[in-house]
Amino acid sequence: MAGTEPQKRSWTVIDLITWGTEYLDERRFTDARLNVELLLGRVLGLKRIQLYTGFDRPLSDEELARFKELFKRRLAHEPVQYILGDTEFMG
Repeated sequence: MAGTEPQKRSWTVIDLITWGTEYLDERRFTDARLNVELLLGRVLGLKRIQLYTGFDRPLSDEELARFKELFKRRLAHEPVQYILGDTEFMG
């Protein structure tokens, strides 16, 4: 129909993990999945295992915007440790 707005997409945890991993892999980033998990975990205040137990959780607009900010910094090759201000040790 003319003038009808397209449906707004609702991103879930697993959607972002899958998309972000593929996007970074295509650009030859090492540890792409880990990078996405760490960034998303920071945004949501969750540990990596909690991302998978709540894989179908939708993100709010604010959470998605924050993830995009961090993801863009990673795309600019800023180290994850700098983005997060710490480093993960043994999962």
